[in-house]
Amino acid sequence: MTPAFVPARLPIFQSDQCFNDRRIREACNAGGLVHLYGFPRRLMGKKDPEVIADLIPRGNPLVTADKALPGEHSGVIPTRHPGIVVICFSNEVCNKTLRTSDITRILQSFKEMVVNWPHLPIQNSILFIMESRIEVRCSSSIPHFHAAILRISRCER
Repeated sequence: MTPAFVPARLPIFQSDQCFNDRRIREACNAGGLVHLYGFPRRLMGKKDPEVIADLIPRGNPLVTADKALPGEHSGVIPTRHPGIVVICFSNEVCNKTLRTSDITRILQSFKEMVVNWPHLPIQNSILFIMESRIEVRCSSSIPHFHAAILRISRCER
């Protein structure tokens, strides 16, 4: 459900069906740095290409927990888009189920490492936020996401 009023200064993000957790959305919105829209009910049960075609043109970065989405559907992601943020485990942890508590922990770690995160210029990029690193893939060469990968590893404290 889209709220009636969002302060103009807040960056707005859009959840997909894989990231549509009320607790995470409420925590993000309560933080006051961004606004996260929930997944529209009218799209429930729709296939990813239809969801991408509906949500991407709205101009808000898409947030998902579906690590495969950018690669599997690169043909329907336009060259120019507001950005896609993927919250996921790295390949080293690939057999573990991603739970709400994992997403919360990964996001908290990301926010600590990248203090200006609400204002990152992610247009035309796919941002993978993982438990051990962050990867930014420039998608200007869609459908081949090989343009650039930036890895930022967490420093041990």
